[in-house]
Amino acid sequence: MKKLLTLLLISPLAFAEINLPDKLEFYLTCKVSDQVILGIKDGESSRYTHFLDSLKDGDSFRIKFSMKYTEDFYNLSISSEGLEIVGTSFKSNELQWLLPASKRYMFINDSLGGVQGNLNSNKLLIKSFFQTASIERYFKNDWQLIASSILSAGGTRLLTANCMNMPSKFDDMFEIIEGVSGKLDN
Repeated sequence: MKKLLTLLLISPLAFAEINLPDKLEFYLTCKVSDQVILGIKDGESSRYTHFLDSLKDGDSFRIKFSMKYTEDFYNLSISSEGLEIVGTSFKSNELQWLLPASKRYMFINDSLGGVQGNLNSNKLLIKSFFQTASIERYFKNDWQLIASSILSAGGTRLLTANCMNMPSKFDDMFEIIEGVSGKLDN
């Protein structure tokens, strides 16, 4: 019984040394200001305003920022509820270089086809095989989004949105990236 009691009392101390990642999570709400969907079939061009059961002009959607981090590593995931083209992950071990003049961090993932995106305190660019999304600060905590994607059905989509009131946690997130990335340079 004494051994069991000792084990129960010491167990939490043994786990106290484990450096579990902290988490930072927040949402940015955006409102679709315009979108165009262009397609081509049998040589004839078609133009649409939206997909069925999808976002229309004036609809709102949210972009989720979720970051797990320690002193030496971070993993920033960006996804969207309603806008399919935003979805990526920036990891400190995929950081390739910093463009010093703009304080822009570039992320490369060869398994995903090269440049995955870049970010600084005023702009976020996400790229993948068939999608690009750019979110840029235009005034204090107000951001604008432009996204494009190539559709499998022989078409393309271009969408713009106004994203108001970026939470201050974005600035906290960027400070974490700068802090960890600074340690990686040493």
